[in-house]
Amino acid sequence: MAMMLDDENAGHLHRAGLQVVLIEQHNPLFCCIECDNVRGGALAAEYFIAKGYRRCGYIGQKVALPYSLQPSELRIKGYGDALEAAGFSLRPEFVRLGEVSVDGGLRMALELLDRPDRPRAVFAMSDLQAFGVIKAARRLSLRIPQDVAVLGFDDIEAADYMELSTISQSLGESGRLAAKLLLERMSEPTRPLQNIQIRVSVVERSSS
Repeated sequence: MAMMLDDENAGHLHRAGLQVVLIEQHNPLFCCIECDNVRGGALAAEYFIAKGYRRCGYIGQKVALPYSLQPSELRIKGYGDALEAAGFSLRPEFVRLGEVSVDGGLRMALELLDRPDRPRAVFAMSDLQAFGVIKAARRLSLRIPQDVAVLGFDDIEAADYMELSTISQSLGESGRLAAKLLLERMSEPTRPLQNIQIRVSVVERSSS
């Protein structure tokens, strides 16, 4: 799940005869469950535009860990392309890339939100970073969402507690499908491989 599997290690697993299901990446040797990260970014932009937010910022990941995937690049692509298609743009000064954590989001959001021309809405590539944006807004005495709207990505359990609007990639459904595919392949190893695309959607809460 969300870990980089290179061709060499994929080959080792395949030759060993192990049944494998990958989540959030694709490999032709195994069953895969993928999230449409580009579409998720586009949904964030379309949601902000529908709300009337024009100055849109982005907080993402700067350097991927060597063993992890890099969804930030895909999400910002969908986000920027959708803004541009609607006649707007993602201004470079409204983009911050750094650590995927609450503290990382806080640091980057303080830089964005302390500007005199701050973004009206901020899309963070992860809910953890979005929590940091909320903390930064509170520290700067900005009202959410009246002064700045915040949208995350993942819809982890804490997002509901924090009243965070977010892009859901149906994590629970991904796990359920992965277990189902794995059990089916274990009982019937010659069963055709499947590649399932998980639908992304906006979960609206009070942060936006």
